[in-house]
Amino acid sequence: MPAPRIAIRNLDHLGLVAGLCQELDIARMIDAVLPKNQSFKVSHGQALVAMIINGLGFHSSTLHMFPRFFANKPVERLIGPGLCADDLNDDVLGRCLDALFAADVSTLYQVMAEQVVAKLGLKPTAVHLDITSFHVDGAYDCADGEQTGRLQLVRGYSRDHRPELNQVILELICENQAGLPVYLQALSGNSNDNSAFRETVNRHLRSLKSAQESRYLVGDAALYCAETLHLLHHQRQLFITRVPRTLTEARNAVAAIGEAPLTALGDGYQGRWLDADYADVPQRWLLVRSEIRARGDTPVIMLTALDQDLDKLMGLRMGADDYVVKPFNPAEVVARVQAVLRRIQAAKQTMARVLRVGPFQIDLESHEASICRDEGQQVLDLTLTEFKLLASLMRAPKRVFSRVELLTHCLPEGDTQERTVDSHISKLRKKLEAQGIQGVPASVWGVGYRFGGDA
Repeated sequence: MPAPRIAIRNLDHLGLVAGLCQELDIARMIDAVLPKNQSFKVSHGQALVAMIINGLGFHSSTLHMFPRFFANKPVERLIGPGLCADDLNDDVLGRCLDALFAADVSTLYQVMAEQVVAKLGLKPTAVHLDITSFHVDGAYDCADGEQTGRLQLVRGYSRDHRPELNQVILELICENQAGLPVYLQALSGNSNDNSAFRETVNRHLRSLKSAQESRYLVGDAALYCAETLHLLHHQRQLFITRVPRTLTEARNAVAAIGEAPLTALGDGYQGRWLDADYADVPQRWLLVRSEIRARGDTPVIMLTALDQDLDKLMGLRMGADDYVVKPFNPAEVVARVQAVLRRIQAAKQTMARVLRVGPFQIDLESHEASICRDEGQQVLDLTLTEFKLLASLMRAPKRVFSRVELLTHCLPEGDTQERTVDSHISKLRKKLEAQGIQGVPASVWGVGYRFGGDA
């Protein structure tokens, strides 16, 4: 009697991946759209499942390395009966990729995603539109990209802070119940977010809304432009987005934040609703003020897997107090947090709590500014920004501050314009003039502002 042949195969977590692919009928859906008319051993659907398993196997191999990846895996159990590792070669996978490209990957994925969402019983109430980028190495000839419809691997706005490398863009729409992407589209590396969002809203949003029965479309500030708003309004699509501060209407609303009381929203936020009709589309804006953002002294430690020197420099230049790379020792992170807190506490203790210049007095702890005269002390009714401007000028009353410096210290929002400082200075000056104080703050033509007065 011959000895039984024993072979060891590693299933690991890939059984869960393959099981989910089988439950969602991914191979069957692909084969229904892309059937092979000639005799074959591996269908396009099975080839795609093999690529999914490889991609989620913590070891993404190039096409010609696939047989080696599956050499110690139970291929028949993972993909289909009668298959072995050598059947999953680069010819089979390449023909599958060609067929997917010819069928339009975005349209095919959208149809599959609709079936998956229905099979899982998800009832999304909103979808989220966003864009990310992936940088690539090497040189690519993209001269005929526009004529052939190929993606152009070129430089563009880099979201992973590698502007010197070529990249490709991926646009995603995800539903809000499980976070599943229900639409995707690959774009050239130099694609513009505003144009891409507008094109997606124009071509695909109506069908997505019908299939997903979602009520809201959520997107970042790239969604907020006149042309896209008109399309959304025409389709009666409710949307939630961030109004860019580059708009005059938005800058005016922020500049007037202290003219009416804000309502506490909880967790250190205050806000106020505003009615707006930008681009002739009726809207409601929520003006939000963050206590942490306003203070600007909250320490930040970045925990990330990005370990290149350029990544570390970028993080520290963006304002992080420390940079910790994964994997890390938890005890080291605790020690770094304690060290940062010690530095912050020491800085607060050495900083003067009360500033006095001439008749002016500022209590930095209570955020109270006042004018002291013989007849008594008059408390000034200042907005937070006006208070921070006055405090910055009083710390060095003889020094001239540029608009950029005042903008950085007092209005740390990233897209605030320099001329916004002029508006706040003007309002501060009028309040002081009402108290009989002239020439504070003083303008220095072509440079900026200094405290002025009798300093």
